[in-house]
Amino acid sequence: MDEKKPSEIGEELLSAKKKNNKVKPGPCSPRGCPPPTEIVCIKTKKVYQECKRVEPIERVKVHNIYVPPGATDVECVSVRPGVISCHEAPEVNSVLPPLSPQSTPGKPVESEILGGKKKKRECECQVGDGTVTLGEIKHFPIQITLEFFDRNGMSLGVQTGWAKICIPERTVSLSRAGESQLKCEVDIFLKCLMCFLEDLEPNTVLSAADERSAFARHVTCCINKIIVFKLFAEVQLMVPSYGFCPEPPECEEEVLGECPDAVEEWPPYPDDNGNGGCKSCR
Repeated sequence: MDEKKPSEIGEELLSAKKKNNKVKPGPCSPRGCPPPTEIVCIKTKKVYQECKRVEPIERVKVHNIYVPPGATDVECVSVRPGVISCHEAPEVNSVLPPLSPQSTPGKPVESEILGGKKKKRECECQVGDGTVTLGEIKHFPIQITLEFFDRNGMSLGVQTGWAKICIPERTVSLSRAGESQLKCEVDIFLKCLMCFLEDLEPNTVLSAADERSAFARHVTCCINKIIVFKLFAEVQLMVPSYGFCPEPPECEEEVLGECPDAVEEWPPYPDDNGNGGCKSCR
């Protein structure tokens, strides 16, 4: 039996150590990802073709908020939903309802032929011959979270209001549109670029809260909209896998009204790298 070289033994030990380590979700090290343990077949959506369109900036008025006295500036914290997903419109009368007791097989009644009324969806797309069309979106409600500041830059609180955006009907060219089994999906990515305070226009009907306040102002926000048109199909793909995800850690319950645990940071003064200094002190 041939003796193994020390380098070969070291490589075997290192390989065994890697196999015993559990693979966890997250970015790989600069040395690369470990080899997969299996190849699995999954059913998912595969995007075959896509394109994007940038819409003009839309100015919207934020409702259901109160501009605090002394506010001179406002910043947008977030907008929800961040993405509006529109799916392909279902075919009318594609599925007939079951026969009613009063109907005779072979002679369906009129209501069975027409089916029920088509439920209006908030947004939908349609595939044509080489084109994808996004239907008009009228007054889609969104939530906007704002933070107000005074002239010294001190926060005056965070509030969440609502606004409505509109997108006209858009048709784009996608060469593979119309191919069998390819469906459309449109994602609209929203981002609040900036917000600012404005005085109410003359002859504006004020609410009771505004009438009691000397600060009759409102907030206007600029919403950026990027539309991504996609053609996809549900397929089965083979992908490398590391098996099932590991068991997640227990959640930490936040206890209100109690002091947090002590945090030990050393040194209590800044070191040569700018660290330390008791950053967790409040």
